[in-house]
Amino acid sequence: MSEHEHSHTEDRSISATQDGQFAPGVELLSRALKTIFVILAAVIILILLWFLTCGGSFIVDSTKEEVIVLRFGKFIEGSVYKSGWHWFLPYPVNKVVRIPIIKQEVVSRSFMASNVNKLYNPNDASQDMVAGDSLTPGKDGYTLLGDNSIMHSDWKMTYRVTDSRQYFLNCMSRETAVGGTDGPDSETVNLKTSSIMLKNLLDDAVITVSAGLDVQKTYFDKASYESLVRRQLEKNIEKANLGVTLESLNMLLVAPPIKSFDAFQMLVLSSAEREAVLEQARKFAVEQQNQALADRSKIQSDAEAYKKRVVSAVRADVEYFEEIRKQFRQNPDAAFVSLYYGILANSMISVKDKFVIGAPAGFQNQTLWLKLNPESDVKRPPKKDENNPAGEE
Repeated sequence: MSEHEHSHTEDRSISATQDGQFAPGVELLSRALKTIFVILAAVIILILLWFLTCGGSFIVDSTKEEVIVLRFGKFIEGSVYKSGWHWFLPYPVNKVVRIPIIKQEVVSRSFMASNVNKLYNPNDASQDMVAGDSLTPGKDGYTLLGDNSIMHSDWKMTYRVTDSRQYFLNCMSRETAVGGTDGPDSETVNLKTSSIMLKNLLDDAVITVSAGLDVQKTYFDKASYESLVRRQLEKNIEKANLGVTLESLNMLLVAPPIKSFDAFQMLVLSSAEREAVLEQARKFAVEQQNQALADRSKIQSDAEAYKKRVVSAVRADVEYFEEIRKQFRQNPDAAFVSLYYGILANSMISVKDKFVIGAPAGFQNQTLWLKLNPESDVKRPPKKDENNPAGEE
């Protein structure tokens, strides 16, 4: 046997010896690898099933939000969901964008001076050193009125998203709108950072309205000024088609520049005194008007009463004369005697003792009547009742 063949035989014997020695470990390792492979395959299958079933599902809270689904980053028509459970293929095919529909606020201080505290507290002496005598461009904001006056104002608007599609397409700024993410396939819109356009529309409304007004209609008629700005802002929002509805607009402050604040205060005081005098004049005018109406009513009622009395008296006289005329037609002499004695009795009714002496010519006989026991003017006390001697009723 050659040396080469002897070496080859020796290597096969050593290999057989090693295979017999490590066979249990190799078999155990093989089983472990198979088990791990099965587990990994099961996990992959479960992940795939979750990906295809629950991975793209979402629930919409109808009281707080609306959901828009983007497919490959683009908006899909009809993909606005307001309530319920929905499922789509998850990211990167589809992406869920949650848009809050609760009330949000936008505050604009574009027309305020840099020293805001001085405008809100003009009597604070600690702010005098901070406040300057002039406005600095780019630092201090202001509104230029129609009469070339300068006015500061602070505004706050409250709005609500009512059309998520229009809001997403026309109002949102993708660079600043995302407020939070729930993974690569879902994000929530931050309305505070996506309302830059609304703030610009508010500033535009303030500038547009202020350009046509003066100090009297802005500083002294705040309610009308605020109402005009609200109408203009509603027009701007409707024209821009932003998908939001304006809930309220409040003018937090309107004030002149700090340097002219004292002069405005004096004007306010004089206006208050003027209004007080005018109010007193209005009150006096109302009192006089009411008194005149009362006097007129009294005069009219007295005239009506007098008219009724005169008419009643005239009617009574008419009836009396008609009766006398009727008597004269029937018997003139008897009527004349009756009238004569009636008038004579009325004229002498106040005389206590009456004596009629003398007779007309042509009468031969004369008669004298005397009343010897005239009645006394003293009233007699009432007779006492025997059953009631005390006179009690």
